[in-house]
Amino acid sequence: MRCVLMLASLAATSCSILKPSTVDTRLEIRLSGWRELAWPIPEQGEVARTFVELRNSPTDPSGLAGLELQIFGSETLMVSAADFDADGSGPIIDVPESGSIQIHVRLWQDGILAEGRVSWDLAHDAIWILVVTRAPYVWGMGGTPEDPECVFPWCRIIQRFEIPEAARNYPAEALWLEVERHPWEHPPM
Repeated sequence: MRCVLMLASLAATSCSILKPSTVDTRLEIRLSGWRELAWPIPEQGEVARTFVELRNSPTDPSGLAGLELQIFGSETLMVSAADFDADGSGPIIDVPESGSIQIHVRLWQDGILAEGRVSWDLAHDAIWILVVTRAPYVWGMGGTPEDPECVFPWCRIIQRFEIPEAARNYPAEALWLEVERHPWEHPPM
């Protein structure tokens, strides 16, 4: 079964997403680097006893091998799983200093498995990072997998998209998008 993750409708208002900005404002797209997570989530002070292996490789048919990104601006840019390194690092795209971005995400595997949208306002002189993962939760999030919350200052959005039980690699697996904003004075690692 071939999985296709499609981020579509990435659009900027006010100016083109593909037009280089006058300052260093950009969007980096990455696949999660986590290889395993504790599941179920241990209670505070409890030691994790069981773990699940995450399937986030751009070459794994049960992971993100069919990754496709369609980015719209004055031109259309297509990005596929082949554009990601084995470590999950991917394209870096110049974005405008203002306006907003909307991302429509789809996970395909013999049809659409998961689908949803996220959007946010752009900011001057920022490094935006979009992290895509298949996991039971996002490491470092607050709240619960059903109602996630950002806890780190750079986190802007954590959004979960359900994967049908029959298509999951393990119980509770979902498709996640995490949007981070880092100022140029403090770039991400």
